[in-house]
Amino acid sequence: MAEKKYYSKVFGKKFFFIKNNNSFSTKKKIFKNLDESSLIITLDSTLGYEAIARGKKVLFFSVRNNLDRETKNRIAFCWPKKT
Repeated sequence: MAEKKYYSKVFGKKFFFIKNNNSFSTKKKIFKNLDESSLIITLDSTLGYEAIARGKKVLFFSVRNNLDRETKNRIAFCWPKKT
């Protein structure tokens, strides 16, 4: 996977991808990994918001610039701030 190779160059072995298969054991492991992480990088997943609630440092990337204005307003970050 090219993306994993890229992040390996940037972070060495100090990162991991989390895949969600919706099983209880996977979700339990996800939160264990989340609690052990010092920085979480996410696109705009709810797991990123949950990490903030757990007091973690979270870096959000928004990659949805090609959406129409109405859709952007529905998913706007930092509600109720208008952009």
